[in-house]
Order: sequence, then structure tokens, then C-alpha cells
Amino acid sequence: MKIEFKSYTGGYPALCCGELTLVIDGEEVTFGSGDSMYDSFWVSGGKCWFSGDWENEHIEQGPWICLDHRLPKKYRDHGEELIEVFNKNVPAGCCGGCL
Repeated sequence: MKIEFKSYTGGYPALCCGELTLVIDGEEVTFGSGDSMYDSFWVSGGKCWFSGDWENEHIEQGPWICLDHRLPKKYRDHGEELIEVFNKNVPAGCCGGCL
């Protein structure tokens, strides 16, 4: 399966929410929010939290993680390839917009 990145609309303060456009075996396919063909299949590998006294925020970035169960059946065996393309083209989550 040939997977090419075309675009991603997510950005601060909601980097995890956006529409991913890929070209898969010559067909343009969209995932994510809006009028996408399929639901998003990624989740941030980072995290954000406040210290115990609620005074200091912490933001930890990490690579995106594939939620295979959210992929359409025809792409489920290619989750690793899809998330690899996503990670190469979208900044690591978490952007901290949740804080």
C-alpha cells in the first residue's frame, strides 16, 4: 500500500483535532473532523497536567499513537504505516491547548 501525506488542518490550540488528507494507492482519503470520509485514528502520545498545587502546568510532547480500532477495516492492517506518515508530517502532541 502506497501512502502519501497531502495535508493536515490541525493546529494550536487543538493540534489533535483536524482533517488529515492522505493519498493511498492513488486515491485521496480524508480522516478526522469535519466532512472527512473516516474518523480520526490518532491520539497524542504526550500529556499535560498541573502540579499538585495547581500553580504549574506541565506539557510533555510525544509521538502520535494509532488507534487501530478506529481505522476502517480496509486500512486496519496498515495502522503502523499510517501513523508513521502522520508522525513524519505533524508536530508531536501534546501542544498544551487542553490547558
